[in-house]
Formats: sequence, structure tokens, C-alpha cells
Amino acid sequence: MFSKHKILLSLILCSCLFVSGFAHATWAGRFLIGAEGGLAYRDADLNYDILHPVPNRSTHLIRPNNDTGFMAGILGGYELTCNDYFGSLELHAHWEDFGDAHTFFYNDVLTNGYAGSATYERGAVFGLSTRLGYHLTPWMGAYIRLGAETSRDKIIFQSTRVVPAGPVINLHHSEQVFRFLGGFGFQWPVLKQATVRLEYNYASRVKVSTSGFASDNLIFYSAHVRPLQHGIKAAFVWYFG
Repeated sequence: MFSKHKILLSLILCSCLFVSGFAHATWAGRFLIGAEGGLAYRDADLNYDILHPVPNRSTHLIRPNNDTGFMAGILGGYELTCNDYFGSLELHAHWEDFGDAHTFFYNDVLTNGYAGSATYERGAVFGLSTRLGYHLTPWMGAYIRLGAETSRDKIIFQSTRVVPAGPVINLHHSEQVFRFLGGFGFQWPVLKQATVRLEYNYASRVKVSTSGFASDNLIFYSAHVRPLQHGIKAAFVWYFG
């Protein structure tokens, strides 16, 4: 059994060691701004349904609606370092140069033939995230990123019955969506006040849908896309303050 005096002595010793370690920690903070750019791949399937009133039957189809393209943007925030550890809170905005129309042909359950196209567009992206990292060497740091971002996304779905010739459908819908942002990266100092980053990002799935009647006001269509996005980007970051 430990005596009360031994327990008290142990607590005092641990407290002294903790205070000593905290006192020797070197804390520093500074603001940052930067520019970034890279490549992104959007993994998405177009799901669409056709409801035929006469006879009362429906068609469900799934087609790939993937996109690849460039993205570029700006960032800013504040970074705090403690010895070899670092962390930052950052705001970013970027724009994506992809979202082409995907054309396709299909048949419904009544063997009618259709020509269609689908487009998924993402507006300007704004995000807030935090980085937590560690300097592996004096010239390289590794970190993870966690946060969220938002954008106004739009789905466009068009279809025409061509065999036999029939009604057309033109649907579109846009909405503000929010998604989880995660990733990891590495950074290297290039100047006394600057670093270069290389980073992978993951943006979680969101669902954007649209629906409506064809031009004959009888056939009803609905379509949705739930894209998942991967990105690789490089950034130049300048520190001040």
C-alpha cells in the first residue's frame, strides 16, 4: 500500500515535470495567404427514372457521369506552431474547370429509344478547415486536413424519344450543398517566409436531384447525381505577421 505522503510526492513530481515541459515549449503564430491549383476527379453515377402512365410501368437506369479537370483558388488563415508540431485554421475558395455534358442512348421497358445528355456543374467552392501536422525533418512537414466546404451545384438532364419520335424533357435544378472535406499533405520551406505544399483532398458525396414532366405532360422523369470528388493540388503559401 502506498502511503498518502508517497502519493502526494508523486503528484508533485508529475506536476513539476509537466510545468517544466510546458515552459520549454516554443510557441509562435503567424498569418498566411496562398494560391493553389491542381487536378480533380469527380466519381458520379446518373440515376434516372421514367414513369409511363399508360401502361403503368417504370424504367430505372444508371449511367456513369464522371468528370476530370483543373481547379485553382486562393487560401488564407492563421498558423500556430509549438516545437515540431503545427496547426492552422484556413479559409479557401476555388473554381473548377470541368462539368461537361455526357451524351448517351437508352431504351425504356417499352423498347422505345431515347437520346439523352446529363451535366453536373459545381459553382465556386468555399471552405473552412483545420490542419494538424508535425515536422518530420527541418525541411519537411506532414499534416492532415479536416473541415467542410460548400458550393452551389447544378444538375441538367435532357432527353428526347427518337424511336418512335415523341416528347422531349428538359430538367435542371441547382441548390447550395455542404460536404465533408478531408485530406493529407506535405510541405517544404522554400524561403524564410514561404512553403510549398502538395496535398490530396477528399470531398464527400452530396445528392442533387431534379424531376418533372415531359413535353406531353404525361411521362414523368426524375434524375439525381451523388458525386464524390478526389483532388491532387499544389500550393504556394506566404507567411507574415
